[in-house]
Amino acid sequence: MCVSYPMAVMIAFRAAARHCVTHPRRLGTASHRARAHPANHYRGVMAEHVVCLVTTPTHQARPLAEAIVRAELVASVNIVPLVRSVYRSKGEVELDDEALLIIKTTRDAVAALRNALAELHPSENFELVALDVVDGAPAYLGWITDSVRLPGQ
Repeated sequence: MCVSYPMAVMIAFRAAARHCVTHPRRLGTASHRARAHPANHYRGVMAEHVVCLVTTPTHQARPLAEAIVRAELVASVNIVPLVRSVYRSKGEVELDDEALLIIKTTRDAVAALRNALAELHPSENFELVALDVVDGAPAYLGWITDSVRLPGQ
């Protein structure tokens, strides 16, 4: 089954939410709850957490996701196994079946993630789009922060 790109993102976010609810170990500890991130905190300031979207050939999705999680550049990656991408390349309209990686990380880690993708991704012009997370479950956001390590830390 192939779904549209926006629908795939919505499905993946719903799946991630269900996964968080059904896996209490992902909810963190009391120390995470102490660092609550109310929505008002983000008004006028850049968000600390981001969701990054990356497309890749389907056979590359799992190895790529595992590599960036192991490197502690990201907290987690959801793999939407099949999205159909329509894009322009060298003046031609292209159509490819790809996997969509939905990546949860911190804003500070995006540059390191970009560098890692430049090394690991099979495409020279890979997709990397970082979207601000303006609010979320405080324990989950704390878990993201605690899971990400910048190179050299």
